[in-house]
Amino acid sequence: MAGFPTEKYSGIPSLAAWVRTSTSAGREDHAEDLLNRLESQFKAIGLWARDDHAPLDLKMTKKVFEETILNDALKKMQTMLLDCWSKLVEQVKQKDPLANKEDLLNACAESCPILVRKWGYQSSGSARTLHGSIYKAILRRTGGPYVSRRRAQTYNWLEDIQMAFWKEISPDWNQYLNHDIPSLTHSVSPAVDQAWDDLIANITKSVEATEPALLDYWKRTIPDLDSFKRTTKNRVDKVLKRIKDNAAEAKSAIAGKIRSKWVGPFRDALVLEGKNVNERRQKLLIDFASRRSRGIFQQQYKYLQTQLKKDFDNIEQDLHQISTQAWSDIEGHMEIFLPKTFEPLNLDIQSEAVVHQEGRLRENVSAILTQWRSEWVQPDTTTIAEMSWYEGDQGIPEVYEDEDMFEDKEEDEDYKGFEVVKTKKVEGSEEIEDSGAKIKRL
Repeated sequence: MAGFPTEKYSGIPSLAAWVRTSTSAGREDHAEDLLNRLESQFKAIGLWARDDHAPLDLKMTKKVFEETILNDALKKMQTMLLDCWSKLVEQVKQKDPLANKEDLLNACAESCPILVRKWGYQSSGSARTLHGSIYKAILRRTGGPYVSRRRAQTYNWLEDIQMAFWKEISPDWNQYLNHDIPSLTHSVSPAVDQAWDDLIANITKSVEATEPALLDYWKRTIPDLDSFKRTTKNRVDKVLKRIKDNAAEAKSAIAGKIRSKWVGPFRDALVLEGKNVNERRQKLLIDFASRRSRGIFQQQYKYLQTQLKKDFDNIEQDLHQISTQAWSDIEGHMEIFLPKTFEPLNLDIQSEAVVHQEGRLRENVSAILTQWRSEWVQPDTTTIAEMSWYEGDQGIPEVYEDEDMFEDKEEDEDYKGFEVVKTKKVEGSEEIEDSGAKIKRL
């Protein structure tokens, strides 16, 4: 790589490793959702390719099965899910980290001038004032961050203000939104399992009572419905994690909003010059904190409240949509099961050639499905370390290691060193081109 001895010195492998690590959770969720959808499609194809047909003497029709047995069972399942969603919504709303916290805004406003006054000292609790050049450097950076090499200390005034806000307003923010709410998926799982078990039990009971000849055919398709149950749980998990992600975005936005309010005072303090400039700069910032902190914190509090309320209000609609999708998924699968069941093979209706051709097609599809199933159950045993994109430790070397550039020098008995020569052909020598220059092996 031009400009670097080897690629790892460029930092690109380290960046790639960080990107993979930081996005692993999202990619894992996407992969799980994709696998569930692929499994559902796989089982739907398998159901179509299955070579079995119901008896010809069925009393029930496809329309009657859909209207009396299937729809009734689906309505009961949806009722159970809606009841589960109502409880989940209440559990989420109980985890509002901003509930009844507005009274604490006064405490935030009172602590801000005290915090600003501490900026004039070398460190928290120190009696020694901060050097004027450091104070000015921090102002140039609109509050930091600024690293003092001499003192090996980082100054970040804006982060101090944000921490004062979060400490008073919402000490529960991280626990509620990053842990408690996403973990509610586990409390929903048993209810979804029960709704699915009842759906299957209700259809099975109705088939036994009205058309026992269909029972074996129905039981063979029951396992195919499990993937839809997992997909439903994954959708609930996505809804809850969306609240977490949106809350993280709102919190990040607070940093920019607070910075925008303090840019003006920092600039005004920076242009001050003359006698006792440090004291006058600090007095300007303290006065601003005393006058405006309450209003600034109030605005941020209202912004966070609005964002959380929007997510909490949308969760009920999102969960209802999940119920609708579950109904649609099951109906779509049954659209494959029911025609085979209620439109059995009848040579009086279909010609022998058509039946033979359809049978061969089903056999070919079944053979492919068997191969896929075998590869799925026993996948390639390639480990992560053997994958082409994985290179182990991606850290950038702190010290240049010369052997990285010419790894074969110790193995080459004729090796004597390298020298840069003019770009012209040299008889009896081997020329190596490197970054536009010619290097001759001596």
